Amino acid sequence: MAAPPDVRTITTAVLSRSYDLGALSRGRRYAEEGRARLQSSRPGSIKAVVSGSGRQTYLVRVDWDQRGREIQLADSCSCPLGGRCKHAVAAVLTAQWSAPEPEPEAPWRRALGPI
Repeated sequence: MAAPPDVRTITTAVLSRSYDLGALSRGRRYAEEGRARLQSSRPGSIKAVVSGSGRQTYLVRVDWDQRGREIQLADSCSCPLGGRCKHAVAAVLTAQWSAPEPEPEAPWRRALGPI
């Protein structure tokens, strides 16, 4: 079984399929304002705390996996919507923006990979 994909595989198209325009625009603004704080991030899953518009903070979890050629998202949030919300979008974008750049693969690894 292959390892879960990196957070950078969650493209704008994947987000657009998973969230409505309002969640996308407000989530981007929340991420830009620094409202999301990652608690953990690993391939296939992130957990974050996101400050809402009032004094509330929400716990967010976003999991993803690749099925065929598509990335599938599943999320949960402690906000009244329970998920598919601006808080989840902010968490994903924050994770993407803070993810380290991947190390370039050494040519010898590519050559020996099929072995």
